[in-house]
Amino acid sequence: MALSGADVYARIIKGETTYDCGLVSDAKPAIKTSTLQRTGIGNMKKSRINAHDYECSWSADVSDGILLAALLNKDNVFDVQLHDIALTDAVVKSLRLAFDERNPLTYSIDFVGKDIEEITALAAVDYVKGFFVMSDATITFSGSANTVTKVDINAQREVEIIRGASLDPQDFSKGPFVFEGTVTVSPSSSFSDVLKGKWLPTDTPFTFSAAFSAQFYDEEGDPLASQTTITIACSGMVASETSVSLGATGPVEIPIKMSIENVILS
Repeated sequence: MALSGADVYARIIKGETTYDCGLVSDAKPAIKTSTLQRTGIGNMKKSRINAHDYECSWSADVSDGILLAALLNKDNVFDVQLHDIALTDAVVKSLRLAFDERNPLTYSIDFVGKDIEEITALAAVDYVKGFFVMSDATITFSGSANTVTKVDINAQREVEIIRGASLDPQDFSKGPFVFEGTVTVSPSSSFSDVLKGKWLPTDTPFTFSAAFSAQFYDEEGDPLASQTTITIACSGMVASETSVSLGATGPVEIPIKMSIENVILS
């Protein structure tokens, strides 16, 4: 019988800590081999393998803030396990958070690591408490009085691979995370929010926060002792572009694209 996604489990580990990864919806581990080709006179060509890259990415629902805070810690190193392989000594290249009125709070992550090793196949998924929907959140956005309908926040950084005299990565030089995002609002009567993109040096940067809180249940179906929470807090937000999205029917939307100085997940 062919292997399917229903037979595959995922896990993120740092030291003795195993994180709640949430409901993983898709995953993509990869090994890439690079070659160096040289061409001389007479169109003589020779090629040699000169590098291996090891990567893994996936998307999942967020079930608590512990994993997200760990992923955004610039110094953390993980083992990323998927079925019977593990991306070892993995570091985060990019992290994306998104939610809207119809979809839950999700994260998408891109890792690079030093190797992909074979492990004993994961036999069962770790228990997932649940996921957050937008109605679980208290949202504050200083950039608009209109209703926030969609949020997309991205953290990316440069990760330079250090190989030395090896084909495989030996270490990583990790730059700081750079943040940007888009907050979409639905105006009640005016297009004035589109003017947020005309930014002046004297304008006060925006702030945004979404504080999620939900009651989840344990494996026996009993409520957990306290509500599960996560707060996304953005500061130093400068609008770089706004536009209006509208059709003949349906609500008008104004996405406000911004650079962000800092993002704190707790």
